[in-house]
Amino acid sequence: MKQLENAKAKKEKEIEEKKQNNQKLKNEIKNGIEQKKIEKQKQITEDAKLLKLQRQYNEQLIEFLNNEKISNNKSKCAIIKSQHSIEKEKKRLLERERKAKLKEKLEKQLLEEYRLKEEADQKKNKAEKEETEVLKRLQNTTQIHKDISDELERMNLDSVMKGEYNNINNS
Repeated sequence: MKQLENAKAKKEKEIEEKKQNNQKLKNEIKNGIEQKKIEKQKQITEDAKLLKLQRQYNEQLIEFLNNEKISNNKSKCAIIKSQHSIEKEKKRLLERERKAKLKEKLEKQLLEEYRLKEEADQKKNKAEKEETEVLKRLQNTTQIHKDISDELERMNLDSVMKGEYNNINNS
């Protein structure tokens, strides 16, 4: 009888240890998920800051272009009115080329900003999807551990009950 109680106590201790190990694993997985989530959030925040700085820079460039456009319009009027020499006409053409290059550069920068924004959105969506998948896996793992624990408890109870029955029949 004492052996049965010792065996039962030993089984209960093993079950309790397994439960504690399961809980420990669950906490480690949860902490890992939380850490990844924090890292992804930091990365997304950094990307957003970069995009914000890029947008500010582009807005300044757009303002500069608008100012240049206004300036250019005034220059055109002055050129038409004063009919400058060929040398002044060459300067104006060079200025237009410079502005076209600057405009092209700005357009490329705007496209790059939109591309970076899209990448940041994709990274965010991917991180959210990964987080959801990890949570699902954690739930599945937790359910499996619970099912195994329940099965072990049932098997232990069955074996304990059979052992008591055999002891009664042997007596």
